[in-house]
Amino acid sequence: MNPLAFPVEIILEKPSDLDKKADRERVLDYLSQTIDAELPIDVDLDVLRQLPSFLRQSNYALRLVIAELRERLEVVAAGQTGCYGIALDLGTTNLVASLIDLSTSAKIDVMDAANPQT
Repeated sequence: MNPLAFPVEIILEKPSDLDKKADRERVLDYLSQTIDAELPIDVDLDVLRQLPSFLRQSNYALRLVIAELRERLEVVAAGQTGCYGIALDLGTTNLVASLIDLSTSAKIDVMDAANPQT
């Protein structure tokens, strides 16, 4: 399975007098070292606004959700406990939707129906 969004657990070093990088750069440096990505990585503006408080509340250990968006990867959520996706199979006779836990790739539930276009 190759999902368009996936969770990543990060554990960052705390800022110090010798390392005063911004939180965004700290996160992006960590991701560029741990994710084998050929696409550039950025942080969504809403996530960026919440990132400092999330990092400090979690003692710099945090779960991020990264999505592939138009030729780049983007951190779209932070601090989420679950990460779920939906797989759709739009067949000529049946429609099937599966709820997937993206952390474990486990199928949570499946719903199917006859395709009304048949």
